[in-house]
Amino acid sequence: MEYLERSSAADDRQKLDYEEIFGNDSGEDENPKILAGYFVEDQSFSKAYDKARPLEIVKARKGMGKSALLSHLKYRLTDTHRPIDPRAVVIKVTGNELMGLADFSGTDPSLIENRWRQVICKRISMELAKEIGFAGSDDSMSLIEAAEIEGFKGRNLVSGLMSRLGSVIESTTKVLSGGAVGLNSTNPTDSRTLGYEQILRRMQEPGDRNVWLLVDDIDAKFVDTEAMQTRIGAFFSALRSLAFSVEGLRVRASVRTDVWTHLRSMEDEDKLRQYITEIKWSEEQLKNIFVKRILSYLQRNGEEKYENWNEQHDYQRIVCEVFSGDFRMGSEKKGDPLMVALVLAGKRPRWMGQLCKKAGSAAGTLLIQQRHFNAVMSPFGREKISDLIKEHQHQFSELQKVIDAFRSSDKTNSRFKLISLIERGFVNRFVATKVPSVNGFPFQNTDQIAELLYEIDFIVGEKAGKQTPFHDDPTLFKCEANQQNKVPWMVNLSYRSFLGIQ
Repeated sequence: MEYLERSSAADDRQKLDYEEIFGNDSGEDENPKILAGYFVEDQSFSKAYDKARPLEIVKARKGMGKSALLSHLKYRLTDTHRPIDPRAVVIKVTGNELMGLADFSGTDPSLIENRWRQVICKRISMELAKEIGFAGSDDSMSLIEAAEIEGFKGRNLVSGLMSRLGSVIESTTKVLSGGAVGLNSTNPTDSRTLGYEQILRRMQEPGDRNVWLLVDDIDAKFVDTEAMQTRIGAFFSALRSLAFSVEGLRVRASVRTDVWTHLRSMEDEDKLRQYITEIKWSEEQLKNIFVKRILSYLQRNGEEKYENWNEQHDYQRIVCEVFSGDFRMGSEKKGDPLMVALVLAGKRPRWMGQLCKKAGSAAGTLLIQQRHFNAVMSPFGREKISDLIKEHQHQFSELQKVIDAFRSSDKTNSRFKLISLIERGFVNRFVATKVPSVNGFPFQNTDQIAELLYEIDFIVGEKAGKQTPFHDDPTLFKCEANQQNKVPWMVNLSYRSFLGIQ
């Protein structure tokens, strides 16, 4: 496959906006229709879309598309021409929004779990109040009592919360009117009055109306403390409890892989495991995401000729609208620019988009060439190392210092050389008892740190001539071949330029 040099003259092609082509870095902030134009479906997503499933948890590393999936699900539920659940009440919130509705201090799992159930019901009540036009304050929509939640079991959640909402409206209207106005004393068809009785009755009529609660980034500020462990673990226990005890509630939530793996205090983990959807993209899927992004941009902003283009049949032509010249990875020539981009960006969709936008900025009015990627790899690596540390510092507090030990190191190391490098550059600077815990366990040997670097994709192993990340072979570091120094280890390409590794 050849990607030929294209002219940069304005009359030869349209001016490209690389920021718009490669999309918003955050899937939740992308325009839903634009996101739908390049969203790539995976068979595993069908469980998240299934309205018969009360609970589904989306798990992935940062930058893999958890937020994008929840945003696209919200769009598909009610906004498309063939909605999944047209009568649904859809609420998309972040974990921080929910945490702001109550006090979650303490470490008693039962109390925190109960508080989560109250907060979730309160947030749904606020949405239902908004839907019927009742402008209640946060204070008036006070937390639901535990006894009330128990009373919802076996009932439709909308019906149960609406009956409670009636008493809230009744008390609020009487307070506002000094007792002169009640729930049913005004005309419910007149929007200028406070009559809600008939509206509430209609909302409580028997039916299959569902509430979809989509919770993103519950672990956004996760640190490995007992309080945070309890808070996040109790959240997922509360989701399971509510989803399977009341009718009409559909819950979808996202969680980072590293956080989920290290929720040591979560009692229900074995019961929740069956509700996990893990996002893993193949190389072909990643290329498809980005060729669809390019085509979507061209069709929105370009000439009529693009209308009938297809990402499969016109793949090379689409790529040539943005990239030009020969693209190589080391000594091996790889003709596909998107393959080069996905390898340089650690196979994360968000990182691919960010890298391509940086290369586009370097290209200016030109099409993107290999030299533009090369020009931005050092600042890109610095940025991604910073992201990596923020993402995984809860697993090892001195991660920055370990990474610094790799500056100007060899490109490839055996296990023995890898361990020696970490010991010389990091471990030997500590008294052994002062090396921080690794993944929640006391430090015992340098292998723990090396294996963590593999787990977080800072290093990759080589198997059968192919670079192998942790999610492709989680036991590679522990295997006998590695103990015999037969597995080569390399720093991920995203970081090499910044660290001075040639």
